[in-house]
Amino acid sequence: MYPKSTHPILHQPQSNPVLPFLSASQNFHGRGAKNPVFS
Repeated sequence: MYPKSTHPILHQPQSNPVLPFLSASQNFHGRGAKNPVFS
């Protein structure tokens, strides 16, 4: 698992429509990189 501050997904352009979903999914499930969507 990566800390949020260094997770490569979070360095994507903020215009990326998927980013809010990934962030919300990570926060909601609390599984971070273990969530299949991060694979």
